[in-house]
Amino acid sequence: MSNNWTMNSQIFAAWDASKLHGTRGLGFYQFIIPIEITTHNVPNAQKITVTNISGALRVQGVGSQSNPTLLGRLVQQGTNYPIATSEHIGNHQISFEIELDAKRIDAIEQIRLGENLTFSIELYATANRGELSQPLYQQPHQLTISQSDWIKVLENIGYRKTLLIEIPVPTGEANPALTEATKHLANAQKQMLHGHYREAVSACRDILESLNRSINDEVEPVQTSKKKRDKRERFLAIRTALLELTHAAKHTDETTSLIEWNLADARASISLAATLLQWASEEYSG
Repeated sequence: MSNNWTMNSQIFAAWDASKLHGTRGLGFYQFIIPIEITTHNVPNAQKITVTNISGALRVQGVGSQSNPTLLGRLVQQGTNYPIATSEHIGNHQISFEIELDAKRIDAIEQIRLGENLTFSIELYATANRGELSQPLYQQPHQLTISQSDWIKVLENIGYRKTLLIEIPVPTGEANPALTEATKHLANAQKQMLHGHYREAVSACRDILESLNRSINDEVEPVQTSKKKRDKRERFLAIRTALLELTHAAKHTDETTSLIEWNLADARASISLAATLLQWASEEYSG
């Protein structure tokens, strides 16, 4: 639904936003929101010019009863040219951008919980007619991004390629023996993005089992006392503990069926599994 710009009770323009794009910069992410503006036909003697267009972006999860949370200020791309009415209907497009870091993307995921998102776009501007100026503001424009479209945005910005704690993910090309494990890692991340947290943790179990097969190193209890374990034995202890944790998501019984898995559980399991996968890729290379 379009938002109207009004001056002295006269509707002279309307604007709308229907898309959100994502890109990745050096050490930051960027959202881009195109704004479509239609100016109505106004006699030249009553021409209205809009200047100083800026905005803010807020976000809210589906079904949330709280107010939308502020993400940051929207900055117009390129030169902030004024938009003026004429005797004919005019169509204009401007684009706004906002830069985000990994923590704010993570915070959005905490709000989303595997569902859709609603962004609130607030635009501020000044309407000018002759010597008369008037601030422009109206109710925020609601832009709903579906789960599937949001996941595409995350893929475009590379959110899935590196975990938030910046663990480098090994590829099959780097170590062909770990190809199956890396596929399970991609599946775990996919399940987490869709809000399927039990399935994400369960996929981490698949990562570990594939890892064991690929390096021909089945995990067995470490017999050495904790104080005397070498580095490899300590990593094996972590693998054993993670296998026990992820087993609860993989296999359901009267105890594990009572466990509720959340985003923090999925992220922690994926982070640990990715760390062990990276370690094994380096430890057993060559």
